[in-house]
Amino acid sequence: MVERGFNEQPSSIETPDQLTGRLLEVARAQIGRSRFELGIDPGEAPQVVDCSSFAQWAFAQVGADIPRRTVWQREAGSPIEPEDVRAGDLVFRTGNGHNYTSPEGELVGHVGIASGPETVIHATNGGVREGSLAEFVIEPSRYRGARRVL
Repeated sequence: MVERGFNEQPSSIETPDQLTGRLLEVARAQIGRSRFELGIDPGEAPQVVDCSSFAQWAFAQVGADIPRRTVWQREAGSPIEPEDVRAGDLVFRTGNGHNYTSPEGELVGHVGIASGPETVIHATNGGVREGSLAEFVIEPSRYRGARRVL
């Protein structure tokens, strides 16, 4: 047991696992609540979101600042190999007709927040939803990597 002095407060610094837990909690709370609209003003989140504004808003709720656009978010944090994806990582794929060109010359158009090694929460035409990473990627050639921010 750790002894504390009379005026000593417990540490309020959260571990990455605690931050990830809160991130997933706020992201999941928007399932069925947020409406999707491509290219919206980020100030409308969480009521109206696109994929990148949803990710930006969710990370902001746990004190993590990530860029606005999917292609810029793909440069945030550290790159992660597909087999190392875990809850809280950003995952990327090409968009459905709406893409940006990354600095490496790859098309990037959609982002989600991994909720586990094989699941993802993302904003799409039907609103915010959680599903399999395989369904999110659609086909392996569309996968554009993952980044760890937390």
